[in-house]
Amino acid sequence: MSLLEVGDNYTNDNISQTIKNLYQLGVFEDVSITLDEIDQGVIAHIKVKEFPIIKKLSFKDNDKIGTNKITESLTLKPGSYWSPFLESETRNQILEIYKEKGYHTVKIEFISNELKNGEIDLTIKIDEGKKVRIEKITFHGNKEISSKKLQKKIKTKPNSLFRSGKFDAETFEEDKIKIINFYNKEGYVDAQIFSTDVKLVNGSFLIDIYLFEGKQYLFGDVIIDGNTRFTEEVLKAQFKFNDGDLFDLQKFNQQINNVASMYHEDGYIYASFDHELNKDGDKINVALHINENTRAKVRKIHIKGNRKTKEKIIRRQLVIAPGDYFQQSKVQRSLSNIYNMGFFEADLYPDYKNINQKGDIDLIIHVNDKISGSAN
Repeated sequence: MSLLEVGDNYTNDNISQTIKNLYQLGVFEDVSITLDEIDQGVIAHIKVKEFPIIKKLSFKDNDKIGTNKITESLTLKPGSYWSPFLESETRNQILEIYKEKGYHTVKIEFISNELKNGEIDLTIKIDEGKKVRIEKITFHGNKEISSKKLQKKIKTKPNSLFRSGKFDAETFEEDKIKIINFYNKEGYVDAQIFSTDVKLVNGSFLIDIYLFEGKQYLFGDVIIDGNTRFTEEVLKAQFKFNDGDLFDLQKFNQQINNVASMYHEDGYIYASFDHELNKDGDKINVALHINENTRAKVRKIHIKGNRKTKEKIIRRQLVIAPGDYFQQSKVQRSLSNIYNMGFFEADLYPDYKNINQKGDIDLIIHVNDKISGSAN
């Protein structure tokens, strides 16, 4: 940590950096360096004051959550240096533990009792308060879809006879995604949540969600370019929309994936797909741009991980062979056949590596022999 070595030229920079490095250890409350000039140079005196060390750690008034439950989640342990950083970290960790249980008004006090030799006994006093419930959720800006319908789509609920009204930040973030997904499904592709406000008022949560719905769109037409392997008619058949249907963005994305699967199944594992949503009045026309790239052929098939089972026995189960174009369905059937032999664990999986500029591959199948006696 010290940048000062005997024989070095000292500078203000390496002295200040040494002080900084020692502070960053998190064990010193104070660090100072003094210099004494002598004929041959200077003598550097590094003076440090350590933070106190926690000898005993105890908790007080934690009736709702047990001591063991709290301590197992803390960085703080007996033997730790009690620093302002560790105090702040411990406070935040305890607050998070209580928030998970619905206690959002917790107050924490640290009481230290100084002992000899730079040690302390530390008591953490917790004012747990009461559980905080959600009193009300208000949606703003939703003119087309009712608040009642939006409320049904999310897990975060106000307190009622049948619901706890507990607020969980992670669940609330997931709920915001659910709201937008619902709008997208109903043709509102521009919908977004501008902001949310979670206020603690008189011991309860009031939640405000500010929305922009945008315009509702219908499905129009699909225009495709870059395709040579499949005809436009075959590709368009993957889009199960009728003219005038609501433009369901989730459904559309799944159908784009179906097109990609067609190409990958036929060996075009490097194909890429870009699309544009072009708005025309109340309709959306899709422009799908396909870059097919090269078609991958399997040069060799390698089996790895078989310690006891002979490779030729495994190869009999393959329905894909060297020289074939890559097909995902054949690879999956091959894996199923190998697993059904009963000799291998369920964690077998495929991999591949590129072997030339044409995009051909070597297929690698990883297996893991079962423990002796477990095969049927």
